[in-house]
Amino acid sequence: MEKKYLFKIAGIEFTTYRLVMTVFFSAALIWGVNNYLYKEKAFKDSAETTGKVTFLQNSKGVRVSLYPLIHYDYQVNGQKYEASQKSQDGLNPNIGECIKITYSRIDPSVSKINFKAGVVSCK
Repeated sequence: MEKKYLFKIAGIEFTTYRLVMTVFFSAALIWGVNNYLYKEKAFKDSAETTGKVTFLQNSKGVRVSLYPLIHYDYQVNGQKYEASQKSQDGLNPNIGECIKITYSRIDPSVSKINFKAGVVSCK
């Protein structure tokens, strides 16, 4: 039985499956690039605050990581934000400890952990 294809572009025969996968992966790639560029632009005007570690999540399964995913919260102008980031540079804080957070003044919900500062005292 011969496979039916919807159309052919540059010698590539597009079945329904191939078309759906191409559209899906193209959309995912565009979203990822857009998200990355948005964050890079947002961090051009940034500030620092102190955040508190609320939860540590270790990976499970085949890809076990030595560094946990750090969930943290922080406040900017009285507004509370929550975020998470995978630990780096050997930073392994405990729940309740404080860490330095760099956030965007343009969009305070965009943040990242300042790993070089390490664990800091809570104010």
